[in-house]
Amino acid sequence: MRNLSITKKIPFLANLEIDFSKLSWFTLVFGFVKLNAFTAALFLSNFVANVADYGLFEYALTIGFMVAIPLDFGLNGAYPFFNIKLGRKDYKSIFYFHGLLMGGLMLSLFGIHEFIYEFLATKYVFALLIGGIVSVQALSSSILKSHEVLIKAVIFDGGLFIALNAYNLWLYLSGGVFDVENLQTCFALYLLLLTGGYAFLFWKEQSDFSFKKYFEALEFGKHIVFSAFLIICLTGSARIFIEWFLGLETVGYYGIYFRFAAMTVMLHQIVNIVFFKKMYQAEAQTLDRYFAIFLQVLVLGALVLWQIIPPIFSGFITLLQDSYETYQSLYLILSFQMIFWIALALNENIIYREELSKEMNKGLMLIIVGMAGGMYALYQLSLLDIFNLTLINMVAIFLATEYQFSLLKQKNIRLTKMRWTGRGILLFFGLLYAFV
Repeated sequence: MRNLSITKKIPFLANLEIDFSKLSWFTLVFGFVKLNAFTAALFLSNFVANVADYGLFEYALTIGFMVAIPLDFGLNGAYPFFNIKLGRKDYKSIFYFHGLLMGGLMLSLFGIHEFIYEFLATKYVFALLIGGIVSVQALSSSILKSHEVLIKAVIFDGGLFIALNAYNLWLYLSGGVFDVENLQTCFALYLLLLTGGYAFLFWKEQSDFSFKKYFEALEFGKHIVFSAFLIICLTGSARIFIEWFLGLETVGYYGIYFRFAAMTVMLHQIVNIVFFKKMYQAEAQTLDRYFAIFLQVLVLGALVLWQIIPPIFSGFITLLQDSYETYQSLYLILSFQMIFWIALALNENIIYREELSKEMNKGLMLIIVGMAGGMYALYQLSLLDIFNLTLINMVAIFLATEYQFSLLKQKNIRLTKMRWTGRGILLFFGLLYAFV
């Protein structure tokens, strides 16, 4: 009876208990795919001739994820709006057309560069190819999630890294060394397969297609694409600045520790999928309490991972074994950066719900400009290194969360506990970092 009374007093906890019972083998597949995404790039680092080659991959991957956003043009968010919310089943063909267009465009540019005229540096052509894959995958995942085909959606989300691990396996079995041309060919074949799938789907539904519908969807998508691009510039642009100021080899070291730190984000993604609906149906006070506790748990998890990851993986990842003594404080910075990244993502959903994305974009642009300016100033003073650069990036993400809190407060959504938890985490990091 005592337990029953507690559940009645805190109905949200009762709902969470019900949601836990829904965990199924889908969660296992999700975990497997995300683990694959986590390990693929790390395993690739074992096959490079030098750290700069691995840095080239990480750099191209970052540019590729940025390219994917304007390529997709927000249509991964437009699909559920038109086909689920509005019930416009006759709009399917325009999304199939867009997937075919994105994939075909990137494959054409790759083919022109490879066989006709080399119009860009290899790292940028590689990035365009990755951007095409990510954009097509994102659209495919959105379509499948909208129809609750969740297993396939998760597999599409991780398809790029599944292809990368297939390449890693080939290198392992053949005793080869990473070569960007070979990996580009592997990715081009994968993108060709995805694009061929969209060509078939569009062929089946082409009778419903019209450019009027297509441009209507693009009009909807433009409101999403700018916010998404600014978010990824804030959270994922560090590799670009590192390449500009410090070189590809430093990008390689950064990429290794970024991937270990990102394990915390994977935990957030699992929780976000399982409890997404309940989190955003709950009252602001409940969200505030839940998010604050979640961030505190993530800090503990990040600190545990910071201690146990190096001894576990140093025997498998050569680059980690050779560099940990020098870069352990970078790993610590990135571990805390992920906490603020997660806070930003949690707030972002509420920002969109409250139609505050336009206001958020203004603040994000100022923060990004300030972040780049701070890095450039330190570079001119010969004070910029990978640690300072990452610290500036982390503080910029924290400031973005503070701006989000201020915007939500205007809508009388006061996430006070979460906001002060973030501030406490930043203070705790500063004290910890001073003694590392």
